[in-house]
Amino acid sequence: MSDLQLSILASLDGNDLRLLPYLPELLQDLDDLGASPALIEELLSGHGGLPAAARVLDLGCGKGSVALHLLQRHPWVALGVDGMPAFVERARQRAEALGLAERCRFEVADIRDWAGAGPFDIVVLGAVGPVLGDEETTLRRLDAWLAPGGRVIMDAVYVADGTASRNAAYNQTRGELANAIARAGFGVLGEAQEAGANRTDEHRAMFEAIRARAEALARRHPEDRALFEAYVAEQAREFEILGQEVVDVLLLLGRAGAAPPARFGPGAQVGQA
Repeated sequence: MSDLQLSILASLDGNDLRLLPYLPELLQDLDDLGASPALIEELLSGHGGLPAAARVLDLGCGKGSVALHLLQRHPWVALGVDGMPAFVERARQRAEALGLAERCRFEVADIRDWAGAGPFDIVVLGAVGPVLGDEETTLRRLDAWLAPGGRVIMDAVYVADGTASRNAAYNQTRGELANAIARAGFGVLGEAQEAGANRTDEHRAMFEAIRARAEALARRHPEDRALFEAYVAEQAREFEILGQEVVDVLLLLGRAGAAPPARFGPGAQVGQA
């Protein structure tokens, strides 16, 4: 089992290598696997300065939802990169169906050592976890692909001061996150967060879709029923953590000094900046 496969499994909340070949079916009903395309569109539409023919790079693109959503609304071009061949194939199929195949490309690669050609006006890293390192390390890496005046969309998670999450990867405060962004030479241009009720409904629908697929797999592969049940339990735990223990926010970032930054740090308001 390759290091890339281990990374993919972890990013999809799995911890048993036997699960990997079943992931495409377990997640078959979920085209939107990462950050909300609608929230990303909302963030970008509130901040000008992007060229009319902007180039979008979506790292960990999953099934292509973000890139395809943006290309349906703007005359841009996009490149999506993901390590899961089944997801990339689905993204290509969706692009063909939408008539967008000439303006986008999806490729299978390990984003940790991907060396594609830039620069890009928008770089998206949505809900893939610390695949490239912590926020400071990640932003320094993304900076190499970013065009002058470009934007980074990044999903981030933090806890309230004095609290902790059962997922140790989320245990940083808002102030610590802001400091990491600043050390990397970036400023926050905007932020958005899904409304609580909407987020709860989406998590419930996603969980039920996964649970139903896991049950179908268990009927066909009874010898692996415990494997599927463990994955469902882990998904339930993760959705509970995201709903109750942490703040999950989408950030729009630009190089420091490129535009007046939004207030981001202890006491700043969560929501559309």
